[in-house]
Amino acid sequence: MAEERPEHLERRMVLVEMEAKIEALHIHELDMSQLKELKIDLKPMSLHGTSARKPFFFLPHSELPEPEDEELNELHEVFDDEDTCFSRPVDRAHQVEVSFTSYTFHFTLVGEAVTPWSTKGVGDYTPYKSVYGYEKPEFGTFHLTDIRGGEFPHSKAVIYNGLEGKNQHLLRGELLILLRIMLGQMRKRRFLHHMVAPVLLISFLGKRGRVIEGYFDGERLILGCTDLYNLRDETALALKDFAEWYLGNPTGDTS
Repeated sequence: MAEERPEHLERRMVLVEMEAKIEALHIHELDMSQLKELKIDLKPMSLHGTSARKPFFFLPHSELPEPEDEELNELHEVFDDEDTCFSRPVDRAHQVEVSFTSYTFHFTLVGEAVTPWSTKGVGDYTPYKSVYGYEKPEFGTFHLTDIRGGEFPHSKAVIYNGLEGKNQHLLRGELLILLRIMLGQMRKRRFLHHMVAPVLLISFLGKRGRVIEGYFDGERLILGCTDLYNLRDETALALKDFAEWYLGNPTGDTS
């Protein structure tokens, strides 16, 4: 039976302490300087082009077709209805998730996108702590996935927050979900021979969304973060980007 190496335990305890500090915060949005105080490096990330930083531990799924116009129009109609009582950021995030799920998982159901990722419900996983926060501004997890066996400690999640968020800032809820998923993977016996447990988040914040990749290098939590997508004006681009990276394969050296 696998035993935890001292250096692995040390890394895990650093992340446990970091998670506890963030959980105790009374602020819900952190800027670059506040993140650095917590030993978190926030770096710009792009999902396009050749020169910008892309995710290190995840690859995109190629050749997904564009979203159908009908699908885009349905989301636009919901967004444009400002008279609805469901217009809080968390409500908008749920509306986006419906379109994301319809578009993304259609390809897995019809066999057009074969992926190694599990299809269990969020409640079937064992993160370090809950991936939900019920006090306002609330946060939570729509989808969570990893890979069976012990070869890949990578995880992905689609999450929501009760705040809109800003570029070059991260939300307390985003950090807590990422760390709790990462710590959940690091304490599993099947992953004790891995020193890195990368996490990819697709984060919905009202009418906006972004992709965050996180991993711990032994000293600092390294986070790559895209600029916020405007989901009303960039609907097709956002859905396609998010689906490609959610369905794509893991990569990178995690030993």
